[in-house]
Amino acid sequence: MAKPVEKVMGRDLREELVEQHQRLVYFVANQFRQSKMEWDDLVQIGFIGLIKAVDRYNPGIKKVKFSTFAFHYIRGEILHELRALKRHNPAMEVSVENVVEGGGEDDEIRLMDTLGTDPDEVETTVSNRVALEESMADLTDQEREVISFRFGKQWTQGEIAELFDVPEKRIRVIEQKAIRKLRRQMVR
Repeated sequence: MAKPVEKVMGRDLREELVEQHQRLVYFVANQFRQSKMEWDDLVQIGFIGLIKAVDRYNPGIKKVKFSTFAFHYIRGEILHELRALKRHNPAMEVSVENVVEGGGEDDEIRLMDTLGTDPDEVETTVSNRVALEESMADLTDQEREVISFRFGKQWTQGEIAELFDVPEKRIRVIEQKAIRKLRRQMVR
């Protein structure tokens, strides 16, 4: 396990890194300006991601530049909050029975019609997706990141290990532990 960043870098260097990379927070937050979240909230959440990146970055063992490392944390933190906001917003809920109105009286289309499958199958798929997203919230940050890189971005365990500068075996262990947690959550 890596040493806490304060012991490796020192408090002054930590503060300096945050100060030097403020513009990166604004740059990333600007990419989400069209979202439903207020600008100030996006920036605050971005700074939380930057601080997490500073806390997890070890200049002695990381092979990537800090700005690259921090970019992923800032973006990930903002995305996490946007997903949480979307998940808890009843107006964003969609049922397979929801109707999308067309131009005429008989032009109504239900979501299950557009998906072209059995309504029960569609509802099961949607329910599984919601359950998976809720279960992901129970994972640690590290487990969530590994699962997101592995299955969301389709990275290999070797690529993830290189990013985090840990042995590939460690990524495999984290991935397996996260999958076990997700299975337990999904079975409930």
